[in-house]
Amino acid sequence: NDIDSLYYEGSIFGKQSEIRSLFMRAFGGTLSVTGQISDNEKFSGAVEADTLRFANIPALRSFLPDLTGELSFQGDVEWTPEKRVGNFTLFARDLKTSERDLGNFGGEVIIDDAGMRVNSGEFDKLGIKIDGEIDWAGMRPYKAELLLDNVDFSFIPESHGIKTFDYGGLLVSGACSVQGDLKTGMPDVIDMQLESIRIQKENDVIVSNRPMQVIYQNGGIEIRSLELKYRLGILGVEGMVVPGKSLALMVNGKDFSLKALGRLFDLPNWNYEGNLSLSARLFGDLNDLKLKADAGVSEFIIAGRSIPEVKGRVEGDKSRIIVEDVCITLPASSFNLKGNIDLAEGYKPVNINMHLFVPQGPLTDLPVYLPDLFREASGTIKADLNLTGKPSNPQITGDLHLQADTLAFSNMRKPLTKVDFAVSTEDKVINIDTLEAHLGRGKLSGRGQVDFRNSLGSVSASLSGEKLDLSFMNLEVNNASASIDIGGDLYNPIIKGKVMVPRGKFNLTSDVFSRRRKLDLFFDSLAYHFDVEVPRNFWVRSSFLNAEMRGKFSIAGDLDDIKLDGGISCVQGNLFFQQRRFRIDTGEIKFGGVENSFDPHIYVKSEGQIQSTRIFLTLQGRISSFTPRIYSSPPMSESDLLAMLALGRDMSAINQGDSKELFETEILEGLKNSYISALIGNTISSALNLDELFLSSLFDRSSGKTKSFIRVGKYIGRNIFMAYEGTMDEEDEETYIFEYRLPKGFVVNIEFKEPERDQRINVRYDWKFW
Repeated sequence: NDIDSLYYEGSIFGKQSEIRSLFMRAFGGTLSVTGQISDNEKFSGAVEADTLRFANIPALRSFLPDLTGELSFQGDVEWTPEKRVGNFTLFARDLKTSERDLGNFGGEVIIDDAGMRVNSGEFDKLGIKIDGEIDWAGMRPYKAELLLDNVDFSFIPESHGIKTFDYGGLLVSGACSVQGDLKTGMPDVIDMQLESIRIQKENDVIVSNRPMQVIYQNGGIEIRSLELKYRLGILGVEGMVVPGKSLALMVNGKDFSLKALGRLFDLPNWNYEGNLSLSARLFGDLNDLKLKADAGVSEFIIAGRSIPEVKGRVEGDKSRIIVEDVCITLPASSFNLKGNIDLAEGYKPVNINMHLFVPQGPLTDLPVYLPDLFREASGTIKADLNLTGKPSNPQITGDLHLQADTLAFSNMRKPLTKVDFAVSTEDKVINIDTLEAHLGRGKLSGRGQVDFRNSLGSVSASLSGEKLDLSFMNLEVNNASASIDIGGDLYNPIIKGKVMVPRGKFNLTSDVFSRRRKLDLFFDSLAYHFDVEVPRNFWVRSSFLNAEMRGKFSIAGDLDDIKLDGGISCVQGNLFFQQRRFRIDTGEIKFGGVENSFDPHIYVKSEGQIQSTRIFLTLQGRISSFTPRIYSSPPMSESDLLAMLALGRDMSAINQGDSKELFETEILEGLKNSYISALIGNTISSALNLDELFLSSLFDRSSGKTKSFIRVGKYIGRNIFMAYEGTMDEEDEETYIFEYRLPKGFVVNIEFKEPERDQRINVRYDWKFW
């Protein structure tokens, strides 16, 4: 089936034959032969082949199954038992494998009695020139000399299942000699003298720093003087590799980029930067490699945080990593690690025995490396700890002493001060020897222990405080008391507490309604429950509400969720709308109903008066989306009431050209936008550290236009308050307010109005102060 057609023309005279034309269509091309045959053993003539396909030639297909392309050659040959002479010109076109485009090959093939030679062979696309020879005698030994000019060698690691290099990503230049026997297949010796190597991965370019040599013989690969350079970094490798069996490599480097290494080897989730310096040995059976290394990383960056230096000595195999000494240097402190990590199959850590030593140093690194936990820290820490057991739940023993001048957790506006925390260990029991901290004018103190004798660390601890002043996110608490009990174990704590808040303040802004993100802590589980009692004098404030509250509620949750239950009711206070003050008659806030979010249900009924009309304003619904309702005594239509409040006119004052429906829409939208702007305004006031920011609109009867109104206020210290209100129009009235709070609840109020230059001085008694 390999020959499609055959044409023969010639003559035969006994043992003499003349082939005038032998033409075949075979192997996807054509083959022509002319010449003479004598004594049935001697041939002399010419042979020509045109576009034979490699995939159709059985002998080549069994040796190179994925090779495709076309082969053409022509030449003269004389073949006898005593003499073999020939000279051919050979050309192969469009050579390809399943993974590579090899281009074209051309060369001269000479046959003589000793063997066959290839002269001036060249792969045009690969950049390889070749000269070689094969002997007919014995095992048919062969040898070849190759010149390499930016040859893409990425197919070599790829043929062994290593997908590190992209096409064109591993270019080499130099010379290569090959020796072997054709009957045994693999070469006996390959000697590569490489002048240059160029590795490109994405935008990283790694080049050889000097010439190198790679020798393959006796089944092993010897690497000599391989030295790679990336920017200012150097990485060198020398040693022996026996494919499929073993290796023994020496690796030395200085200031080589970790980021470039990670990209080069396609390491998953590689988010590290830094400069690696090391001296390491990697040796042993491929199924049980061993490592010994002295390494250091400068300017190490992990998850966006910079560590100036990491250095140490490690060794290990597939069953264990031994950390002989590792020192991690931070900007203001350092710590040391020493011990071992036991590994399971797949190099998974299953057991640790580590010693952590922190020499006495400052705490200022805590907010830098743990910003989700700490906002501010100053003071000193010293620790000498041992961690043993499972990496996820290690047993901890040792001593630790932390003394902080200030220590603030995230979202905690006022820090803890004069913090003193000390623990010591005796017979696998960690004793909390000292736990003291000041919070405002008050003091926290505690005692307890963590017992590792028969568990993951059974916790028994208590914490109490009196006269505590706390600022946390939108909450400010004064003179509070608390008692907290902690049980469970170190990795599954159960926290219960009671809190009394005699005085406090909560600023209501739009960001409190968002869902809270899950706590990212080292606990396997967490359960907490706090009962909070507010006897009174707790003020909830926003741009539309200022109310004193009292009540009882609880806060409970775990790592995934937080729940509030209970509620608080209004003692006194005011609602504000369009510069009108409404005294609250009844009000309550009930928690619950919305998972993992602070968005309680609110009901407020308030009363105000304009001239002889009593106006009632109620708010009902979730704080993030409540519904306002307004009515009056004597009764008025809702549109008249809203017009009076929002635009300073009622329906009877509508211009003849105004549509009643359009006017009512303007009023209702004004009410809605007033509360929306109040929430937004309060968010802005918190961001700008203002105590008041009120945004609204006023209807100007003289011009018939609605103007923007703003009021901003700020407390200076505890007793002085300054405010401004106006339309920000140069022609309109502006008011500057100054208040000074005297002892026992008396307040002096001074107002200056421009451009009238009017001044007012008032003295009032603020009984809400107590």
